[in-house]
Amino acid sequence: QFQGGKPLNDAQLNRARATPGVAWAEPLVLQTANLVLPNGGSEPVSLVGARAPRFAGGPWNLLKGDATSLLAPNAIIVEDAEREKFGGLNLGSVRELAGHKVQVVGFTWGLLPFAPAYAFAEQTLAREILKVPADKHTFIMVGVEPGVDPTVVRARLQEALTDTRVMTRGEYMKEILTYIVTGTQIGLSFGTS
Repeated sequence: QFQGGKPLNDAQLNRARATPGVAWAEPLVLQTANLVLPNGGSEPVSLVGARAPRFAGGPWNLLKGDATSLLAPNAIIVEDAEREKFGGLNLGSVRELAGHKVQVVGFTWGLLPFAPAYAFAEQTLAREILKVPADKHTFIMVGVEPGVDPTVVRARLQEALTDTRVMTRGEYMKEILTYIVTGTQIGLSFGTS
């Protein structure tokens, strides 16, 4: 489950890269776009743009294709469970996504958030489709140098990036689970069941 806040910028990305203990930092973009169906209708997707060659932030849980498939022109990877909903998608299917012709080059499995299903593109294409400038980012994904404590690096990043919120993977997961249980009807439903 992703949910972006205010856009991040290149200055923040460069500060993250310069933080001791950071092995790498990569921008990630995420916004909703409409996929046009063969019958003329449309369905929203949460388009994730990850930068090659690392593809930090996705795609993951790949059923068919691989991240490098996104290097093909106008390539996207979509959720397998949504194939029929998106008009009977197969490998090679062409659709229009926010006014751009795209071709399906792979499928993920099990990525159905409490929002539109995820689709993935290489970041340059995603920025073009979503009209996101090259210096604006939804998230900054960070990898920690081997042997370095992620919580120490998180504290350093938070000190360097006072105007952002920095979380480790575990903290992020815990927050999402807490939100699902306490901030949505799902928690109430499970609690009363």
